[in-house]
Formats: sequence, C-alpha cells, structure tokens
Amino acid sequence: MRLQADALTIEIIPEDFRYDPSSADNIRTYERAYRLGDPQSSVHGVKVYADEHLIASAVLIAGGGASGVHERTVLVAPSVIYVAVGDHVVCLSLPTLELAWATQTDWATCFGVHAIPGSTDVLSHGEVEIARVNNSGRILWSTSGKDIFTGEIAIDDQTVKAVDFEGESYVFDLLTGKPLTGQQFA
Repeated sequence: MRLQADALTIEIIPEDFRYDPSSADNIRTYERAYRLGDPQSSVHGVKVYADEHLIASAVLIAGGGASGVHERTVLVAPSVIYVAVGDHVVCLSLPTLELAWATQTDWATCFGVHAIPGSTDVLSHGEVEIARVNNSGRILWSTSGKDIFTGEIAIDDQTVKAVDFEGESYVFDLLTGKPLTGQQFA
C-alpha cells in the first residue's frame, strides 16, 4: 500500500509473521527494526521515498492477534505517521521513521487508527477496546462492548460510534469514552 504525504511516498508492506530482522534470507531489509512484543504475530514494513529514492525504512514487529495492511492501518499526520500493527499503535517521525512511541492499545488486535476531528489525538479501533490516544502515546480512555468490534467505526466532533460482531451499535462520548444511552448509530 502506498500513500502520499506532501513530497513523500510512504509504503506499508505486510511481511510474513516469521520475519526475522537478523536473517540474511529476507526478501526485503530495513534500516531499523522495532520489536514491540512477543510472540510476534504481525510484521509491517514501512518505507519512505522522496522522488522515488528510498530515504528511510523500518520494520514493526508486534504481538497480539495478527493484523493486516489496509486503508486504516496507517494514518498520516503532520511530520508523523501512525501505524496499527498487532496489538499496538506506533508513531513514527517523518521522514526518518524514528520511533516516537509505541502503545499497546488492545490486548488482542488493533484493526486500525483514525484521526479525531480538530485534535492531535488518534482513535485506536481494537478488536476488544476502542481507545483514545494522545500525541505522546498515552491512552486517555479505553472502552469495550459486549462483543468484539468488527463492524463500522464512525467519529464526529462529539461521539464515537461502533458496531460489534453481533451487530449491536454503541455510541461513546469522544471526550470521556463513556457510553451514551439513548443515542442511535446513524
């Protein structure tokens, strides 16, 4: 998957979960390796290009449940990118891919990372937990439902709306994470 961030091209590569940064047999190599958990279940490569020239690369190795690469895996923000990998959300600086922080946002799997309108905080869409994380990696709140959050997530200026595996809808206050009763998922 490739994304544009100003004059940079960012590539996110799903690697085999057995990827070993010390092995000479890897198909791809990376300048930096960040091991976030054991046993490893998810491995995502990140490469940054300027004018089609590689300027930085890193591999993220995480535990928890296996996660794939899709449109919600990465979120580009000014001077950083957020990557959902395994049970973590990771913040990497641009263009160097230096690790700013890595936070375990779910005890199972982080499905994606979302922007919060008007804020530098991000929202982690986890399998079990939805969490608001500030720009230094601290979890401000985390909440769960009756079942795993495999459905749609929607964020507006005051609420987070989520759907679980059984189709039950939830509405949470964006500031506190508390469930809002009487609200409907629109």
